[in-house]
Amino acid sequence: MATVTHTPTTVRIAFGPFERLFTGRATHTIPVEAIREASAIPDAVGHLRGARRGLEVTGLVKVGVWGVFGRRRTLAAAYRGVPGLRLVLDGDEFAEVVVSHAGAGELAAALGRVAS
Repeated sequence: MATVTHTPTTVRIAFGPFERLFTGRATHTIPVEAIREASAIPDAVGHLRGARRGLEVTGLVKVGVWGVFGRRRTLAAAYRGVPGLRLVLDGDEFAEVVVSHAGAGELAAALGRVAS
């Protein structure tokens, strides 16, 4: 499962070996000033819809890039039963990042404070 670390200036998402195959990257670093909104979502898997490049096992896991034909691309590593951290971004390669994380609520609150 992906790990999320943050400093006052950046958020770094490190993908596990399995996730790297479908996201096409080992890490994704986001400048804090690019975060428009940070929130916790109870169903990260259900949040992702549309065309994708990656892995989808319906109702269980979604890992990869969603919105490949649209303008709103989402980088995702979402698992059933684990809440998700949702970051809405400006000025990044992706419009949104959704990552399952056990402490999504606390992390979203911390990022909300850092981003303001």
